[in-house]
Amino acid sequence: MTNQIFKSAILDFSVSAQNAKANVPQICFNTQDTGGTAKLIVKAKKDDANLPLSSAAQITLAMRMSVGKEYESTYVVNPVITRRADGVFEYSLTDDQISHDGQTNAELYVKYPNQSMQIHRFSFIIEKAMIDDNFLPAVTYYVARWDDYEKIFNEKVDILQNEIDNLHEQATELKITLESLNPDQFPKKVDFENHITDTNIHVTTTDKTNWNSKETTAGAQAKAAQSFLDAKNYVETVKTVYGSWVNLSLVAGFATGDNNTPQYRIKKLFTKDGERTFTEFRGAIAGTFISTANSTVANIPAGTRPAVTEYFAVSSNNGNGARIAIPVDGKMLQVSSTDNANPSYISLSGISYEVGN
Repeated sequence: MTNQIFKSAILDFSVSAQNAKANVPQICFNTQDTGGTAKLIVKAKKDDANLPLSSAAQITLAMRMSVGKEYESTYVVNPVITRRADGVFEYSLTDDQISHDGQTNAELYVKYPNQSMQIHRFSFIIEKAMIDDNFLPAVTYYVARWDDYEKIFNEKVDILQNEIDNLHEQATELKITLESLNPDQFPKKVDFENHITDTNIHVTTTDKTNWNSKETTAGAQAKAAQSFLDAKNYVETVKTVYGSWVNLSLVAGFATGDNNTPQYRIKKLFTKDGERTFTEFRGAIAGTFISTANSTVANIPAGTRPAVTEYFAVSSNNGNGARIAIPVDGKMLQVSSTDNANPSYISLSGISYEVGN
């Protein structure tokens, strides 16, 4: 099996008739998170306990993507139930969906043969990668089941019909305007011909001579070639070299979390102003994280440590997040977790700093 790294957003939703306090972290994907790597994992709860999902249950996810943009699109899909007894289900965004940058508004439903209810509304952001700056996704309306979501298409048909009616009205108005025109309002054909054959009516011969002397084809080509060479020389002076991923040295009591080995690597950035070295991390660490304790979870070797103590906010499996500190001595400390909600594992993705010692 080929190894695959997922960028997962873990959501805890409580099913209630009130405005339930959903545990929704700030979710941010990227248009380059392709191949199903952008994943939504949802844990449904009822009265602070897991909400079991029977074999008759079906989960539906409605998404309105690129909200407010000209290519705003709608999708209605069915997430996969991965752990029915625990009320856990997940959905991986397709390459077409992840191409819709901007805000996505989403709503979850659980359906049984004779019952249906809304679970929760939430939103997330898809940032456009620099490599996709000149790419615009197509407007899409996709549903997994027609009989449940025919209303979406009927709304779009009504909008299209209104636009057609408006065009028909404009065409009628244009026809009336053309029929009301008087031929005597326009110049005669002979006047146009005389205008065309008069070579000095708009510019003088001196003007033409001056314009012709402004730049030659050869001169323009030489300038273009020099501009290309200057740009090529500049690009060749800036490059990035990545080292191999190395397993992080964990202290006793901590281990790999979510089957995602915690690792680090060196990144060297060579610019025209000199060389800069960075350390970046990935993976997850599992263990006991106490919100009020400064626990050492790993040790970072010399040559990859920061010049000053660096602090980072990271994601956790329960969505409450945590804070990581990395002092100059190379110890990786778990400083605190949000709202005293101690997670079972935390993510290292996004941690990066410039090497100082």
